[in-house]
Amino acid sequence: IVTNIAVSDLQKLELGLTVRTTTRTPIPPPSEKPFIKVVKVDGRTVTLRLQQDSERRAKPAKVAGATIFVGYGPDAPQTLADWEYYTATGRTTVEIDFPPSTTLDTVWITAFWQNAKDESGPAATPVSLTLMPGGELPQAKEMKLAA
Repeated sequence: IVTNIAVSDLQKLELGLTVRTTTRTPIPPPSEKPFIKVVKVDGRTVTLRLQQDSERRAKPAKVAGATIFVGYGPDAPQTLADWEYYTATGRTTVEIDFPPSTTLDTVWITAFWQNAKDESGPAATPVSLTLMPGGELPQAKEMKLAA
């Protein structure tokens, strides 16, 4: 395709041609928060799906992905510093492997959508789960004493 700058946009329109705009439409940060649906809990592995809401399973339009955070304790973390970064993903289904433990653990999960420019939207309402003890704990090494 050859562009002839001698032909004005008005002339192109009169010929029935499409005139491209020279300005790009900015993509705003996401305005919706994700809906977190727990799909499965297998031991200390949690499978969750990030959705638009309880009915619509896809990501919202112009959303590139999501960032997921986890927290531990009886109550949801109150500040961003209290949350632990887990992952950023372009997928809507995610498996979270929680570390081994000898106790019952209450864990919290939240996430936010982000656009292609890494601008984030509001955080999801945190969901909590109580995980059973389990997983392989590191073994204590035997120490040999010199005689």
